[in-house]
Amino acid sequence: MYVISDEMWNSVDIYGLQDEIDRFKRLCIVEGPANDWESNTHSIDFSQAGADYVDAWNFRELGTQERGMYSFAFDTGWHFPTDTFESLATLFPKLAFDCACIADDDRSMGYGWFNTPPGGENFQDNYDVPEGYWDDGGGEKRTPEALKRHRAVIAALKRSQHEADNDR
Repeated sequence: MYVISDEMWNSVDIYGLQDEIDRFKRLCIVEGPANDWESNTHSIDFSQAGADYVDAWNFRELGTQERGMYSFAFDTGWHFPTDTFESLATLFPKLAFDCACIADDDRSMGYGWFNTPPGGENFQDNYDVPEGYWDDGGGEKRTPEALKRHRAVIAALKRSQHEADNDR
């Protein structure tokens, strides 16, 4: 279900083998201006992912990048590019994509996984934005219990990644 807004703000954390993350970056992260996001020298291009055209802008890397994880954000018109991430999940079966989005007009939000790890929830983008979400600069999309489970899933992924790196 797509809820129409003017703009969807999207964020993605990718977990998995660094070689596969690097392959994702070679496929989708390209040199060049990120349209409206100042000081970034890259942009995102999903055209090689085998999905429908996605007009994405304001690409930016988020936080400190660590081995086995890659975080970024970008904006799209109207809705989260679900079809694109389903294609990416097929192209990168060893990567887990933790995605979140929120409409610029607060009509809807979404979160969840593509290549869902054990204990994770599949991506859905038809949630209501919680009352007071933007108080103090933006809140959590998940309930406290769901957030605790989500953090446990991420911790398990990081442990698994660390073990895989040690086995190499």
